[in-house]
Amino acid sequence: MKSNFLLFLLLILFGSCFKDENKIRIRTQFISDSLYVAELQTMELKSDSICNHIKNSEMQVIVDSLIRLRTEEITNLRKGL
Repeated sequence: MKSNFLLFLLLILFGSCFKDENKIRIRTQFISDSLYVAELQTMELKSDSICNHIKNSEMQVIVDSLIRLRTEEITNLRKGL
């Protein structure tokens, strides 16, 4: 009877340890996931800003290049007439 009681106490002790460990693991996972999501949103905003800046600066170069080419074509056409 005494050994059954000791076994029961050991099971309760180990069971509570595993439960605490699981709670800590779950909390840690939740916190790390929350931090990851928050950082991901920040990184998306930064990357969107960088992409927009690059796009706008490249777009200006492309437009300037097209304007220069069309101006040359118009000048060459006028010389031919």
